[in-house]
Amino acid sequence: MQVSLMVNDDEITEARFCTNARNNIILCGEIVTILAKGSTISKVKGLTADKILEIGGLSDTERYYAELAEKALGKAIESYINSNLKGNSELSISYKERKEHLNFLQSLPLKQKIRLTNFVIKEALDKHERPVIAWSGGKDSTVLLFLSLRQKPDIDVVWINTGVEYPECVKFIRKISSEWKLNFHEAKPEMTFWQVVEKYGYPFFGKGNSRGYWFNRVNLWKRKGRSELARVIEVTKASTECCRVLKERPASRMYQKLNADCILLGNIVSESHQRFLIWAKKGGYFYSSSEKRWKVWPLSIWTEGDVWKYHELYNIPYCSIYDKGHRRNGCWPCLMDIKFPDNHLQSLRRSHPKLWRFLIRDKGLGEVILALKQGLDAKELKEKRDRLKAQVEELIEKRPCYFDKL
Repeated sequence: MQVSLMVNDDEITEARFCTNARNNIILCGEIVTILAKGSTISKVKGLTADKILEIGGLSDTERYYAELAEKALGKAIESYINSNLKGNSELSISYKERKEHLNFLQSLPLKQKIRLTNFVIKEALDKHERPVIAWSGGKDSTVLLFLSLRQKPDIDVVWINTGVEYPECVKFIRKISSEWKLNFHEAKPEMTFWQVVEKYGYPFFGKGNSRGYWFNRVNLWKRKGRSELARVIEVTKASTECCRVLKERPASRMYQKLNADCILLGNIVSESHQRFLIWAKKGGYFYSSSEKRWKVWPLSIWTEGDVWKYHELYNIPYCSIYDKGHRRNGCWPCLMDIKFPDNHLQSLRRSHPKLWRFLIRDKGLGEVILALKQGLDAKELKEKRDRLKAQVEELIEKRPCYFDKL
């Protein structure tokens, strides 16, 4: 393991580290013990450079070398990004090694993550002619927006208004776009959510499942271990066309209109296994061949705790939906996690009872859930609609709630 620094006029002009990108960053904390010659070496040994700088009573020599180590950390992060986050050779390592990389990066102090994030944002802004921020109004993308505006105040900001956003989120986005004087663009779908549901069905059981069963209905019954999902398809349509029609297509049209060649997203890897798989395969800075533009996840290695800590440190506003028990924003009628505890539908009932009743009673979702739980087929659902409506009225106010989960 080798560490080599070229120092010129208090600046690090070259930093060479070992081939393991993870150890590059760890070594920055050890540089002090390699370079410093003061009498209190034991006091700083084993600490990272940023922590050393917080210690009082350091000699001028010790502080000088601690500051150099901080600069070396920047070089190490740059090296890590170039070798590991932008789709280069290190992405061929195993799943286990990628998981270890992620665990390490997520364990870094927030200060180091901010430095890494700022570097990624700068790379995207410098490299591309028309970068765009995809802003949902959520806590994560609002942090990304805040950081990006510090480097490019006039960057294009795109919001996809699906028509079924939480009222609090719509209000928050309107307020912030005005107060922060954003270069703001609002994209809208050509169909409503209810038109999509009528034509394609609700997004039951997650994107992967719903997407697969909508596009492969012919082979549905041939799949093993999928009887529950198969029955859902028989009783009612299920698809993720809502995401495609309400989000993906409007976004694509807006990006094309803006000639966007790079999209910055506030995606955090820890939020879902699907995101980790994408990150493990492509990194946090990759080219989408299907969309023909680059995608960048500057916050990819942050945790939910990091995001909230940054909001607190810099007094960044956030949507009030989070104060009402929701961990994420998005479409309020979403059913993709209905098989899990504390799902969207259950949270909606607690935070927005009027919208929940509208969905369960007026839009007929309660009848569909009843049919699925009672094992009815599509024909029986139609024939017994009146009876099911009566049952919905009987059950809608009972607790624990019958409709919280499938």
